[in-house]
This record gives sequence, C-alpha cells and structure tokens, in this order.
Amino acid sequence: METWQIFFLAVLQGATEFLPVSSSAHLALFQQVFASKLDNLAFDVVLHLGTLASLVIFYRKELVRFAHSFFLKLAGKLPEERKEDWQMVLFVFWGSIPAAVIGVGFQKFFEEAVDRPVWVSVELLITGTFLFLSRYSRPKRKELNYKNTFTIGVSQAVSILPGISRSGATIAAGLFLGLDRKKAADYSFLLSIPAIAGAALLEVPKLLNSENPHNDWGLFIAAAVVSFLSGLLAIYLLLKILRKHSLAGFSYYCWAVGLFFLWLNCH
Repeated sequence: METWQIFFLAVLQGATEFLPVSSSAHLALFQQVFASKLDNLAFDVVLHLGTLASLVIFYRKELVRFAHSFFLKLAGKLPEERKEDWQMVLFVFWGSIPAAVIGVGFQKFFEEAVDRPVWVSVELLITGTFLFLSRYSRPKRKELNYKNTFTIGVSQAVSILPGISRSGATIAAGLFLGLDRKKAADYSFLLSIPAIAGAALLEVPKLLNSENPHNDWGLFIAAAVVSFLSGLLAIYLLLKILRKHSLAGFSYYCWAVGLFFLWLNCH
C-alpha cells in the first residue's frame, strides 16, 4: 500500500467514525480496493486509538467531571450538584453492556464479517435507510433513563456489524426515543468511548503475537495522528449539522457508496 493510501484511510477512519456513514465499512471496502498487504488488525487498532483520543480530547471537561464524581461516590461524599454527572456515568456503563456481551460472545463472527464485501455493502444500504427514516422522528426533549440508554446500547451492539454505522444507529435510536439532537449525539459519543477502547483491548493479545514485514509502525503512528485530527473535525461538524438538520442527508451518501461497492463486488 502506498503512503498516500495509508493517510487516506487514516482521514477516512477519523471522519467516518463519527459521521453516520460507518467507518468499518469504509476501511474494509477501501482496503480491498487498495489490495492491502498490511496487517489490517494492527492498522485498524492504531487508527481506532487515534479516534478514541479525539473523543477524549473533545469531551475532556465532561470526562474530568465524570471521573471526579465517580471517586466522590466511592468516598461517599457526592454532593447533590454532582449527582447528574454520576448518573451519566451509570448510563454509559449500562448502555455499554449489550455491545460488550455481544462483541465478546460473537467476536469471531464479526471479524469474519469484515471480509464479506457484499454483505458490508448491503449493511451500508441498511444504514442509509434508517438514517433516512430518522427524519420522521419527533424529539420530545425526554431525559436519559435506564430504559432508553439500554435501548441505545442495543443499537450500538448491532452496529458492530461492518456497514452499520455506530453513530448513526445510536443517534437515530436516541431521536426515535424522544431525545433532542444534541443530547442524543452527546450520549452517542460518550457511549462510544468504552466501546472503542474495549474493541481495541480485545485485539491487543493478537496484535502482540502478530508479525508482518509490511508494517511500518512509524507510519502507523503518523496515521493515528491524522485519524485523531480528522476525528476531532468530524465530531465538531456533526454536532454543528445536528443543530439545524437531521441525519437524513447522510442516507444518500450511504446508498451511493453501498450500491457502488455492491456493483463492484458482483461483477
């Protein structure tokens, strides 16, 4: 793979991790186009760590508050004004359970699914469909609770399938459950932090045991920085878009890319 292709994939990963168009689909399909000889596992893990860093930086103030509330709770000194932060910690933990259970239990299935470009293309078409349908949601400014956060967590678990956008599935689920766009997006991004970190940790043992002469770790680290920067930009852009628009506009892109790669892999 050429250097420019590596950096192209890094930009693609950072942008599509948070824009509702499925980063796993883009990485799988474009690595196929580039006929990559890289260790895809190592490359994917490094890029995901870059996007994880972009989330941590973007939500750094909230994460510091959540961590502080966690330790105050452990010490039995949580003040009334910090209970909302502690509640969010519980909601993120609760919403992460479905993806953790399904991801660990069916890890091999999901790993093999990445190598089925036709199915990845079909799943991208499905992503486009629920993004389009999200335009009919009617946000009711509902608050987060254990019922709706678990339901959003289930949608995140489904999005482990390559081609199903994690951010698209979770934000759309939040909208259909009556959350406003900002609240749905913020919870989606916070929920993705343990999901991305957990997925990377699951691959560490394999990563340590893998050797590939085509890997250039210096280049991989540079690519991670690129995915970090493009991830930051994507988070900012999506939150800005959601202030005035629905997710439906992204459906046309998902349909176009899905149909193109479906045609490409069926000929």
